[in-house]
Amino acid sequence: PGGPVQHRPGDDSKHGTNSMHEGLDVFAFDNPDEAIAALAEPLTPVGIEPTPSEDQPIDPLGRVLAENVLADRDSPAADVSAMDGYACIKQTLACTGDIPVVGLSPAGAAPPDVSYEALERGVVRIFTGGLVPTHADRVIRREDTIESSGEGQDVIQWLDPALTTPAGHNIRHAGENLAAGKGVVQAGQILGAFELAAMANFGVTRPAVHRRVRVAVLTTGDELIPPEQSGPIQPWQLRNSNAVAISGLLQSLPFVETEVQPYAADLLDQLGRQIADLLDSFDALILTGGVSMGDHDFVPAAVQAIGAKTIFHRLPIRPGKPILGAIVQHGDTTKPILGLPGNPVSATLQTIRFVIPVLRRLSGQHDWQARPASIHLNDPGEKTLPLHWQRCVRIRSDGKADLVIGKGSGDVTSLVGVEGFVECPPNQTGTGPWPFYRV
Repeated sequence: PGGPVQHRPGDDSKHGTNSMHEGLDVFAFDNPDEAIAALAEPLTPVGIEPTPSEDQPIDPLGRVLAENVLADRDSPAADVSAMDGYACIKQTLACTGDIPVVGLSPAGAAPPDVSYEALERGVVRIFTGGLVPTHADRVIRREDTIESSGEGQDVIQWLDPALTTPAGHNIRHAGENLAAGKGVVQAGQILGAFELAAMANFGVTRPAVHRRVRVAVLTTGDELIPPEQSGPIQPWQLRNSNAVAISGLLQSLPFVETEVQPYAADLLDQLGRQIADLLDSFDALILTGGVSMGDHDFVPAAVQAIGAKTIFHRLPIRPGKPILGAIVQHGDTTKPILGLPGNPVSATLQTIRFVIPVLRRLSGQHDWQARPASIHLNDPGEKTLPLHWQRCVRIRSDGKADLVIGKGSGDVTSLVGVEGFVECPPNQTGTGPWPFYRV
């Protein structure tokens, strides 16, 4: 474990390619993506959930797959019809007049045993999903025939479109979707309804999944009181809305297990002990407050005191410039510590921008980086900043975004109804498109 990676003018040992200046500030990384990548790269994904009992199976929805799932057979398992119609061979198309129906192939049944000679003069009525009989090489749509009943036997006649139906038409061939032994779902994939359906098609209903990432949320500050506290509240006291916002954002992630801790007082030794104790029990620690340069901002020193390595402290972003990211070696695992500013807008936006991607990495997801959509601003104004500027927005009915103008990063009420934020690069303005991070 080393000290903080806080780079000063003339220090060429920093991460990233080009340090970015804002006045006298020198940042370890030029943009948030570089900082997140550096923090996430050494992390160790959490282990696999123990095999569940028959009485208490694990619901895999929203969990992260821990092992590749392979097809146990071809899909489809045999040649099947893609629609209702008539299976036949090329020679059958030369028949005129009434053509007898010599077999039936419904879905869920073995194909009828029909000889090649029978198919030279007749057809097999087949339904969507029915197995194509041996020798048949095409399926004629039902609507390309005239159906009638002859003397004790159903018969059809061809309509002109049927006569040009090529071999293989309207047949889904064995293994066309996926061949036996090929991958169905890759390890590291978060399991949604579509993934579960694909695995169920191959008999996998209880896949191996990573256990949930255990996250502790610790808010700091002598001014904080619980939101539910009754009685008079002094003007210098603040209800702890950050814990509510951060835990709410994380509880929406089914691969995360969040526990909010009692707040920490602004005491260096006590804070260090709390951090060390929490890292014994949790996979990641999220702190808010105490990360700036004030006399009572003890998070950076406490993180360093427990032997953690600071990857970044202060980044060229607004809001949230004082943000801190660190890692600590804990046995065979590497755990992240993220110190978010105490201002509620900063804490909330950086939970989305920094915390969630890092937790996705910890959860074992192979595609853990944020993939923001692009969106145009309706009325961006002319102001620019020499920072990556995160601006809260609401989405309009025309697909563009309106800015939500608050009173600063302490204005928690400005977040009401916000649907996400755009991130404008330094010294740029205009309608975009800009990356859009949804709440």
